[in-house]
Amino acid sequence: MAGDGAQPQLSSLITLGYLQLEAGDFNAAFDTAAQLLKRDQSKVEIFQFAGDVSAKMSQPERAKQFYQQVL
Repeated sequence: MAGDGAQPQLSSLITLGYLQLEAGDFNAAFDTAAQLLKRDQSKVEIFQFAGDVSAKMSQPERAKQFYQQVL
């Protein structure tokens, strides 16, 4: 599999992001979501996570945009 082994896999970053979200560290979760979106915009899981972060941060319009990308 090609790729940079120094960077965490997307699935690991998504897991980290959800742990940050559950811990209430919304700023860290937001940063993780931004990093994921920068790396790959073809994965449903990334848009789902970004929507969840936006919803937790009381940004319903942004959350709606991300959730629409999931569809």
